[in-house]
Amino acid sequence: MRPPTVKQLAWGAALLLALALPLVACYGPEWESVHFNDARPDFFRMPRPWEGIGTEKRALPPPRWYDLEPGEYPDYQARANALTDRMRRPSERALSLEDRGQFAAAARQWQRFRELYKEVAADLPYGANYTPPFQDQGLLPRIEALKAWRNARDTAAMRRYLRARDLISLGKQAQAQEVLRGPDGSHYQMHMDYLRAALVFYTGGPVERVAAFRAYTDRYPNNGLGLYMLGRSLFRGDDTPEAPQQLRQAIQAYDACAVRDPDGPLALEARGMAGACLYELGNYPEALLRYCLQLAALPPGEEDHMAYLSARWCLNRMTLADHERFQERAASRPEAARVYLDLHLHYGRLGAKSSHHLGLFALEVLKRKPTAPISGRLLARLSTIEGRLGHWERSEKLAAQAIRRCRPGANRDQARWQRAVALRGLKQPKSALAEYERLAGAARLPVMRRGAHEAAAVLSEELGDNPNAIRHYFALEYRLDYGYLIDCLASLEDLREFLKRFPSHPQAKLVRYSLGFRHLRRGEYAAAARTLEPLAEWSEAAEARYREETSWGKPVWRALKTARHLAELSAREAQATTKEEQVKYAYERAAFIFHQRHLTFYNAPLWRGSRMWALDYHSANNIRNR
Repeated sequence: MRPPTVKQLAWGAALLLALALPLVACYGPEWESVHFNDARPDFFRMPRPWEGIGTEKRALPPPRWYDLEPGEYPDYQARANALTDRMRRPSERALSLEDRGQFAAAARQWQRFRELYKEVAADLPYGANYTPPFQDQGLLPRIEALKAWRNARDTAAMRRYLRARDLISLGKQAQAQEVLRGPDGSHYQMHMDYLRAALVFYTGGPVERVAAFRAYTDRYPNNGLGLYMLGRSLFRGDDTPEAPQQLRQAIQAYDACAVRDPDGPLALEARGMAGACLYELGNYPEALLRYCLQLAALPPGEEDHMAYLSARWCLNRMTLADHERFQERAASRPEAARVYLDLHLHYGRLGAKSSHHLGLFALEVLKRKPTAPISGRLLARLSTIEGRLGHWERSEKLAAQAIRRCRPGANRDQARWQRAVALRGLKQPKSALAEYERLAGAARLPVMRRGAHEAAAVLSEELGDNPNAIRHYFALEYRLDYGYLIDCLASLEDLREFLKRFPSHPQAKLVRYSLGFRHLRRGEYAAAARTLEPLAEWSEAAEARYREETSWGKPVWRALKTARHLAELSAREAQATTKEEQVKYAYERAAFIFHQRHLTFYNAPLWRGSRMWALDYHSANNIRNR
């Protein structure tokens, strides 16, 4: 065994010194840089793709209302009416079943309505006028009460409960109080007691609210909804001396609610509210830990904007000591540590020292949990950090190791993305392109596939492979990008190469049509006619969308007809025996192009729009525009 070199000894000493330093992600004044970018990040700097923001000026994929031809605008109001009718019918049917006393069937119908509302509400157009008959949280106890019905002896109590609940929802507390007076049915004692406590919550003061739900939870200690409402009653946004103690009690109530039904609909809300109480108490590390665990529990591809924003607020408030406290807690919680790293790496602006200390934190987590299933994901984060520091060779090795450790799915895709970033940093664009194209074809998440297509398109352009870039822009439906490449940048050989390499591509006819147009513009009329002839039927349908008139008020000729006509005039000019005949045919060709207003050279099926002329208007009062 050979003795270590001086370089190896120096590196080992530096590593020991680094491990002896405190585990902080933000060092010195750089901790103030923990805020979030508003601009769209660069794909090649990101460990995973980014969806972009609303102000991004790119060609968006159809069908968008601003990407359609005149006369193709969708009837949003009709669509909204159809969706709201689809939701309104099951809710009206559930209410009808309640009126007829079919309570078990009504419970099933309300459950179907909840599932349908979650599915349809996301597709409702902006401005759709629809309000569900009951909020989602309000439907749950209603469904439970309907399921508690046993026989006809429970019907009277059931109807009293539904009547009181509807009155409270309508804000008619006095009438609800009248309905709630008197004895209750055996199955509905708990439900009616909850409504009485809820009535106090809406009409009483802070002390009365807490007393009402404390009494309710004492009587029904296993009722998750009661514990949740006790937490709400204790959560006060004031600065009274008793507020901190009540916030601590609220945390206990919310935690107890989440424990009673960890997978129930109230558990997520209860965990978030417990984090909010910790935030109000100024315990930002503990609050951030809870939000990180919430984000870590999300399935791949899903989002929790409230948890993300809450984590952001915690990061914005945390001091250097807070980061140290959080990392001491999170070092033994790999899932929380992974989210913490993501929050910094994906959204924060980091310097060299910050990246260095983030790397130390990730190493500490791996040291404590070397065999954890999350180790591959942590290696991918370490690869990102090394890339941020410009250590591309280390970044590539870590990413390759992360790919081997991660199972097939979103986490392996993310590691593969980071390997592509590292390969690009190592000046190996072809290898990086291969990784991006593998992700574009097989990544688990749509946003990853889309990001890989964009990265592959840009890399292909840099490599001079315009046909491949066009293919990826087609996949992205970035019309302005592939239109500019096809119509302006790509050579005729590039377009022929595209047709040779991707003959069965869905847009192959558009590329062939554009090749004919390029011949037409170059004055190669016979070649244009030969290229366009196999597309006669397709081009007729494509060109019908674009209607313009010549200077004489007549329709513009179609591309194939134009190519044939100009080819014939050029042939006659070449075959002319006298100078006068040559001039005659040349003049006819120029006059034809002039009267077509040059629109005959505009590739309308490619750009899908009307050609616009921008004129600079000059006048005595507008001299600055010159």
